[in-house]
Amino acid sequence: MIDLIEDRVLWRKPAAEPVSALVASADGALLIAGRRSGALEAFAGLTGRPLWKARCKGTVDRLRLSADGRVVFARDPWGGVQLFDAGSGKELPLDESQARGSQVLADGRTAVSPDGNGGVVVKDTAVGTERRLAGAARHEGATLSAAISPDGRRLLTLDRDLAIAWELETGKQLAHARLGACAAAAPDAAFLLSGRGTRLSFIDGLTLKERGAAELEGGPLSCVVLGAEGLF
Repeated sequence: MIDLIEDRVLWRKPAAEPVSALVASADGALLIAGRRSGALEAFAGLTGRPLWKARCKGTVDRLRLSADGRVVFARDPWGGVQLFDAGSGKELPLDESQARGSQVLADGRTAVSPDGNGGVVVKDTAVGTERRLAGAARHEGATLSAAISPDGRRLLTLDRDLAIAWELETGKQLAHARLGACAAAAPDAAFLLSGRGTRLSFIDGLTLKERGAAELEGGPLSCVVLGAEGLF
């Protein structure tokens, strides 16, 4: 765990098997790691203390937390979804919209999901309106993460190796860029991190151009995660 503001390592924990996905709570108090074997482990974010363990039915390809931080969404590479209680690790029942991979963003009202054809579906949950965004760059697969700018005008979507910046009012693609082996976007869509080998790149959320990079100690990066304030 790294504090990006103070540029220091908070803690390290050797992994018995590769970590395939990570997610952190907005306040940094909770970190959840998923593994290729389907194992889920939760840790105290600032100390690394183990909190609970659970198991998915297959490889954990992507993890995210609900807007209130109470539910963990675990997706496999083929789009299957399982839900777990973030406090205890207990598996929860799944409804239809959750099975489609819908993600409610930091503004609490915008939900984003893949449309199954390379584009994304954006829904305003407050009024029930829905629209589809599509363009020359196309997402692949059933896993997708997203972030929205504070003014609600710009959307950033990521799949396994592609990032797309969108203008929400017009649906125009502003930029797109291929990513490293792992990536994570700041919840306000201001920037994203992309990892390739031991190199961690800082990428502008509007232009998707690299703003800087750092070489990290240890083995190759398998996944990266950001808290709500971009602290780690």
